[in-house]
Amino acid sequence: MLAEGESRIADICRLLQDNVEVASLWDEFQRFAQQLRQSKLDRMTLACELHTAVSLEKLVPSIHFHLMFDSRQTVTLPKPSLLFRGAVPHQSVECKQARGKACRKAYDQGHYYLQVPKIGSIHMTTTAPAFTTFPIAPDWITNLWQACKITEQVAEKEYLRCKKHVKAYLDNMKFHAQCMQTEAVAARKAQALLDLQPLMKTAVVLEQVQRDFLPQFARPMFRRSFLVLTGPTRLGKTIYARSLFGHRQTLELNCCGVSQPDLRGFNPLVHRAILYDEGSADMVLRNRRLFQGSTEEVTLAHSGTNLFTYSVYVYNVAMILTSNSWLRELEELQSEEREWLEGNSICIDCKQPLYET
Repeated sequence: MLAEGESRIADICRLLQDNVEVASLWDEFQRFAQQLRQSKLDRMTLACELHTAVSLEKLVPSIHFHLMFDSRQTVTLPKPSLLFRGAVPHQSVECKQARGKACRKAYDQGHYYLQVPKIGSIHMTTTAPAFTTFPIAPDWITNLWQACKITEQVAEKEYLRCKKHVKAYLDNMKFHAQCMQTEAVAARKAQALLDLQPLMKTAVVLEQVQRDFLPQFARPMFRRSFLVLTGPTRLGKTIYARSLFGHRQTLELNCCGVSQPDLRGFNPLVHRAILYDEGSADMVLRNRRLFQGSTEEVTLAHSGTNLFTYSVYVYNVAMILTSNSWLRELEELQSEEREWLEGNSICIDCKQPLYET
C-alpha cells in the first residue's frame, strides 16, 4: 500500500489499529505513561502515529509515540523514568519563559495537537479532552491544516466544534478550494496545450489579414476594424485566430447564443486579442463601442440596477470573431445595420482549411 503513495495512508492506519504488534506496543506505552502519572501530573495525552514521510520513503510502516503532560505543581522526573524501551524522549514543547495563562495555553495546544485526528493517527487517549476541559483557538486548526497535518474534512469538523467565527473560517476553506481548483485546471490546460503542440499544423497566410487587419495595431488609430472568419465548421478558424497573437495573449470566449460577452477575465496587461468564438452579428451590434476599440473604457453587464456592471479598456486590442453563419445573418439585417457591420469589419469567407495540409 505504501508504494501507492499518500492516498493510502488512512487505509494503512486502519490496518495498524488492528495489528497485534502495534496494539502490544500501545499497551506497553500506556503502562509506561501510567507510571508517570504517579508523579502528580494533572493532564496527560498519549498518541501513536504513523511517521508518514519515513514510511513512504522506506516503504515500511514506521510508528512513533507522543506523550504530552503538564502539572500545576513543580514536578521533578528523573531521566531514567522518561526512557521508553531505552529511547530518550525528544522534548518538543518548551514554556520556560511563559507564565500563567500563556504557559497554560501552550500546554493546551500541545494536548490538542495529539488529540486532533491527524493524517497518520493510529491510537490516542487523554485525561483532558479538548473543547470540554480547555478551549480551542481556531488558528490552531488553521495551522495544522496549513502544515498538511490534517485533511480539509477534519479541519471543517474541528471549526464546527470550535464554534468561533465558524462562517468566516468555513468561507475561507471554500475560497481556498475554489482557488486550488482554478490552479489545477490551469495546470491541466497548460499540459493539454503542451501535449497538443506536436499535432499543431502551420497556419496559412491570409493576404487580407496581413494587409488590412494586423497593420492596424502598429500605429495609432481612433477605431479599428474587427476581423470576422466565417465559413463551414472544421476549417480551423478558431486555431488560426489564436495563432495571430499567440495562445497566451489571446482571450478566447465562447459566444454561442450570447448577446453580451463576458470579459471579466480580460487583462489588458496580458491580452492583445479577444477571440469571440461563434459570435453573432446581433452580439456585435449590441456592443458596437466594444468592437470599435474605443480609447475610453467600455462598461458592460448593464441591468436595471447596474449592480454587476464592470468596465474594460480595450484600446489597441484585436477583436476577432469566428462564425459559421455570418453572411447569412447579414442578409437578414436591415440595411443600416448591415452597412455598419460591413464598414467596421474585415470579413473573410473561408472555403479551404486555414492550415497547411
